[in-house]
Amino acid sequence: RQDSQIKLSGYRIELKEIDNTILRYPSIIKCLTQLYTRNNSSFLVCIFKLKIIGTSLVSSKISDNLGI
Repeated sequence: RQDSQIKLSGYRIELKEIDNTILRYPSIIKCLTQLYTRNNSSFLVCIFKLKIIGTSLVSSKISDNLGI
């Protein structure tokens, strides 16, 4: 596969869809979501860069839009 689809806990997840949802926020200019595995446990890790230093972003707003 050449896409960014992963399977985590039985769910197929498209990492680019997560990135695109997070990038809808005007204060975010870059985003990268990756699968991280350690000690037989897997996690989704999302790193994003804010446009302006000192910009406040409430993570619950992003979580609400991702449905988590």
